[in-house]
Amino acid sequence: MSTVSGTTRPTGFPGFSLFRIVVLSDACSTAVFGLSLLGGALWADEPLGLPTAWAVSFGALMLVGAPVLAVIGTRPRIVPALSATTWLLNGLCALGLLVLVVTGTMPLTTVGKVVMLAGVAVVASFASMQYVGHRLEHRTARDA
Repeated sequence: MSTVSGTTRPTGFPGFSLFRIVVLSDACSTAVFGLSLLGGALWADEPLGLPTAWAVSFGALMLVGAPVLAVIGTRPRIVPALSATTWLLNGLCALGLLVLVVTGTMPLTTVGKVVMLAGVAVVASFASMQYVGHRLEHRTARDA
């Protein structure tokens, strides 16, 4: 193990890592999109085919999840179980959104399907980047 002499970090500073950057980006984008869904719930029905109740539910869940992600990303120490939870839940959400689009559970328009599939791509991207960040954050000497 090597150290760089003269390098100090303030006590309690969490530092930056791929995982922290990705999870905090996810928190911000989740909050923005959650607010957009809540604010545009009535508007989303006609052009997207996204029923108002679904838009409000998705928006509310996103506004609950965003601060949770922010707390995980700003903890002094990233707990393996919490970092694993972020990529697992994002992966499940991406899969769930894909199932909603493919099965026709919601009466989405073509534009609505494109928007939802774009959402699947974004959520799946966050999940994969969080997975890589999780692996980097929690690798052991044996893994290196």
